[in-house]
Amino acid sequence: MAGASADQTDRTGMTPIEVIIRSQKILEKSYYVSKTDKDLCSKVSILLEHGANPNIKESDQDSFLILAAERLLPLVVSKLLEYGANVNHTGQCKRTALHKVLLAETKYSSTVRHEALQIIDALLASQASVDIVDKEGNTPLLIAIQRESVDAVERLLKSAPNLSYQGKNKCNAYDMSLLCKSAPLKILNALLEHKNIGEKVGLFFMKFWEFIQKEKCRDKQLIEKIMLKIVCEKNLNVNIANRLKDSPLIYFTKLRSIDVVKLFIKMKADVNHVGEKGMTALHHAVMDTKTAIPLLDCLLKEHPLLDLKDQDQETPLTKVFKHLNKGYFYERDEFTEVCYILRRLLDAGAFSSQDDLNKALVTVAKKGDFVTMKSLVSHGANKHVLDNHSNTVLHLCWCEDLDGAVDFIRYYKEQGGKLDSLNEKGYSPLMSLLKKDVHNEDKLKTRDREIDKITLCFLEFNSMVCVIPNKKGNSALHFASKHGYIKTMETLLTHGCDPFSRNDVGNTPLHAALTSRWYTVY
Repeated sequence: MAGASADQTDRTGMTPIEVIIRSQKILEKSYYVSKTDKDLCSKVSILLEHGANPNIKESDQDSFLILAAERLLPLVVSKLLEYGANVNHTGQCKRTALHKVLLAETKYSSTVRHEALQIIDALLASQASVDIVDKEGNTPLLIAIQRESVDAVERLLKSAPNLSYQGKNKCNAYDMSLLCKSAPLKILNALLEHKNIGEKVGLFFMKFWEFIQKEKCRDKQLIEKIMLKIVCEKNLNVNIANRLKDSPLIYFTKLRSIDVVKLFIKMKADVNHVGEKGMTALHHAVMDTKTAIPLLDCLLKEHPLLDLKDQDQETPLTKVFKHLNKGYFYERDEFTEVCYILRRLLDAGAFSSQDDLNKALVTVAKKGDFVTMKSLVSHGANKHVLDNHSNTVLHLCWCEDLDGAVDFIRYYKEQGGKLDSLNEKGYSPLMSLLKKDVHNEDKLKTRDREIDKITLCFLEFNSMVCVIPNKKGNSALHFASKHGYIKTMETLLTHGCDPFSRNDVGNTPLHAALTSRWYTVY
């Protein structure tokens, strides 16, 4: 190149470097070719080494750096920066290389994304300004948001752009994120991770509330994460819904977002707001038992109106009764949670009809939940209620878990309950307990000890319960002998049970013991 200028122009006014870079055409759909970038970089390097000026272009003309950036040539971009190219030169439409690469990034297929991000990293490392406004009123950040490039947004945020700047459409970065089609929540979350909204948080809260209702967003965790960042500001009015429209509190109660609900309540959210279908937050809180307990505890601290009815004329407690009385539960935990919710609402003062209380008492008795049985009786359930076979709750309550049985029997007796009532087959409550078999020998001794304590409690209040036979002549001792309850047999014998009493077929308790499948334990 002896005697020739590295910046000499041709007849069209282009320098050698410009000719080289422009030889790579801008296509609407293209892909990055590493060999092309390397070849062009080698040629540009030779010219730069021989004194070519990377900043020869005037303002409003696209510089070599801009041309390389919009063609997605990361090696050429890096070489130009190495030789001092002005990273903030504004070319056509007042755009810098950073504007150009962000606009070019979405013209190509996903195979070029890596190269575009490489160029963005190189430009930012060379102190490219992220706040220069182009002719359209856009900063690089606004372009990145419009193009929905989450990776680009996250990179630009590291250079602390002005998030409050408003483009020609009067939208700042936060507002612009809500206009995105495919990744609005991811982009908004990235913005909020960088900086809270500030003074205009109330206005943006309204916009975000409208957005999540309109868009029917499904990413619960991300919505919750974003809302927590927005409402962390003080003095935010969260009561912005009309009657019979779900409020933010109801919306996030339905989402089971406990942390957001807690924050809303701190901001004086109206716990009695009536939303769609006439339902309050409390109606929704009790719908999903897996998350109902923490939501319920949170809402009840605000002393909500417990007896508001929805369009089906149901209160929150009515819905719990319906859930309880369906009669089947997929998991034991589900039943336990429903019972806890029931107790909490009753303790808080929720009104319930006598019929609902009685039905619930029978249902929980069949599950052996002595704590809830006591709660229901204390809140007005009829302790003498019978099922269709004349069983009292003491006939029904003998399940696998007997924990709490003795305490309930004492409470039941104190409230005037009868311990010697007979059902249609002539079984007393004690007999109903003893006729339950154990199928596992390892559990037999433990079960026997539990039953013995319960038997002693019955005998403490009524010594005759052990001698009353059923309609077939079987006594409590017959059943204890049949099922291998040795300790209980000893207690019954001590309290006067006749070991020689015969049932209708002439069998004594000894016959029952000898024919028992637990014969070997005697």
